[in-house]
Amino acid sequence: LSGGLDSGALVALIQQLTRGGRPAMDNGRLKTVSIGFEQQDYDEAPLARSLARELATDHHPVNFSAGDFEDYPRVMQHLEEPQCSATALPLYCLYRACRRAGLTVVLTGEGADELLGGYHWHRGDALMRPLLQLPGPLCRWLAASPLPMSTAARRVLARSAPDIATRYRHWLEVPAAAQRWGLLSDDVVGALAANDANPLLSSWAEKIAGLQTASPLNQTLWLQAQTRLVDFINFEVDKMS
Repeated sequence: LSGGLDSGALVALIQQLTRGGRPAMDNGRLKTVSIGFEQQDYDEAPLARSLARELATDHHPVNFSAGDFEDYPRVMQHLEEPQCSATALPLYCLYRACRRAGLTVVLTGEGADELLGGYHWHRGDALMRPLLQLPGPLCRWLAASPLPMSTAARRVLARSAPDIATRYRHWLEVPAAAQRWGLLSDDVVGALAANDANPLLSSWAEKIAGLQTASPLNQTLWLQAQTRLVDFINFEVDKMS
């Protein structure tokens, strides 16, 4: 229970369906678990606590701190492959707290942002699309201007890619290109440099080839459901849980 709409709606629906209590619940109260952060910009724990009180759940909060990074080797062991995000670490702490609360089956609100367009860059892409009709040099000038926009928005505007698959990659790209190439062996770099075609982008373009009549947002959401949702969000949650 994060305190957000997705997990909150799930808890409310379960409470409706289980009024009067069920044997699987301790004292007829549904157990909820949430994670809080020391940095207040990321901390939704107060919202989770408020919602847990409103729904009268048996709530189990856990706090994530810098000291939890000591668990990173164990997290990577369970993850089984490298990735560019450290979100697996708080997820590991969250599911460890679930197990300590006696839970072996959980429901989460994970994946709703991918299916329902919950990320801020979807709005950014809508605002950016008219600007991408401008000549490339003007797009690059605007990207370098002091106009208020995110780093990702500047990257998208500067590169002004017209196709959705490439632009989707530009929105989510991490880290810088030089750093990414530095992770690869000389043999791999040579093999990739020999062919200008990016197999990943080609695969993404094929996935949305039959959706040209759909809106750019729906094309992006469909692509996101086929890629990020499967290969990152669900993958990470499955591994950590």
